[in-house]
Amino acid sequence: MTTLLERHAAKLEAAESAEVAVYKVALKWAPSQRAANEERATLERAQREVQTAQAECNRLLAEISERNLELGTELVRLHNAGKLCREAIGEGGDRRVKDVLTAETNLGKARKQVTDASKSCHDANTGANVLFRDALLALDALKPLIPAEEYQAISRVFSDARKDPDRVADQCRTRLSVLGVKA
Repeated sequence: MTTLLERHAAKLEAAESAEVAVYKVALKWAPSQRAANEERATLERAQREVQTAQAECNRLLAEISERNLELGTELVRLHNAGKLCREAIGEGGDRRVKDVLTAETNLGKARKQVTDASKSCHDANTGANVLFRDALLALDALKPLIPAEEYQAISRVFSDARKDPDRVADQCRTRLSVLGVKA
């Protein structure tokens, strides 16, 4: 038969093990969330590049339309259909036509960057979300083992975690150090 002190010591040990598990899972999550945040920033930059390239195309098409409405209308139609290219309009043309073809090429490249960045962002977020779910599950497993105040203090580590994963990682390393566990 176990004594009261032995049962209490076993509970404390179980709580500490669960708390360590929370911090270790969070430390695995932090780099993946940082990568997801970086991918999101890359996607946002690529989206701004598309907006800039689109605005340049629109400006050049408007210039052409001011000088030659028929040509401008036809170029806008091709642009809107996604078929504005040298093959569609033929050889020749003045500097403005060449500029609009260059702008259209730049727009296509910018759109490709958005597509690539979007896929990378999605993949990074998926990985980070799985690890964050694991951290929250470990946190939930800890809840019945410790007093509510301690649980609140530990769960606060995860408030706004996605915005600042480095802060979470630092707090987890600090807490693990206090517990005498290597991070």
